[in-house]
Amino acid sequence: MLQLVELLFYWIPLGVGAIALALGVLCVIQFFSFKKRLREALLVMRDIEPLEATVAQLASEMHELRERLGEREVREAERPAPAGWGQEIAGVNLNRRGQILRLRRRGRTVEEIATTLQMPRGEVELMVKVHEMSQRAAGAAGAASSFSADTR
Repeated sequence: MLQLVELLFYWIPLGVGAIALALGVLCVIQFFSFKKRLREALLVMRDIEPLEATVAQLASEMHELRERLGEREVREAERPAPAGWGQEIAGVNLNRRGQILRLRRRGRTVEEIATTLQMPRGEVELMVKVHEMSQRAAGAAGAASSFSADTR
């Protein structure tokens, strides 16, 4: 029995010491793992800060551009039509016509223009066709006048 007690007094502290050593090793491993993750997180944070500043700058520039665009649209809407243009042309919105022709010159399709301006497709097609016909007529009239000037 005495040998058993001596054996227990020998192995119990040894077992507790082994467990403490294992826990110490685990703590050291966790410490270095945490330190590595913290370093990576700090590197990411350094990369994010300039991006956040850039995003904030772009957001303020975008807000400024939206305000300028709104002011410009208001000025265009308030601008009176040139002298000689009929102010009471029924059913023709000259601003819409200008928008349609501007988008068409930029290469937009009739469907894209109709969607952008929230207008019926037929109305957009009509305005585009009328403009094209008037351009052809103006071109033919100009060619005829230059031909008659050449024959004189």
